[in-house]
Amino acid sequence: MLEQTMFLGNIPVDDEDEDHNPSRGILLINCSIFCLSLTFLSSKFLYESHSDMKPSQLLFMRGVISTLFRLLWVNTKIKFVVWDSIPSH
Repeated sequence: MLEQTMFLGNIPVDDEDEDHNPSRGILLINCSIFCLSLTFLSSKFLYESHSDMKPSQLLFMRGVISTLFRLLWVNTKIKFVVWDSIPSH
């Protein structure tokens, strides 16, 4: 079975989830919570060190940085999708 995605093309999807690993999921959730708390902590320190900064400026900067990280994360396989996956004959 193939699943059509916008960025990665056709990806084979198994109906049976053989890679189900609860400990990996727990680890990923804990890492996510840790990173989220780091973002709140860093924004607090940044806001306290620059007291003239408005909350809207802080939110705009956070949005720009997260958008850049998201673009880098999504486009990691863009070369494969655009050029390498096309047959050369």
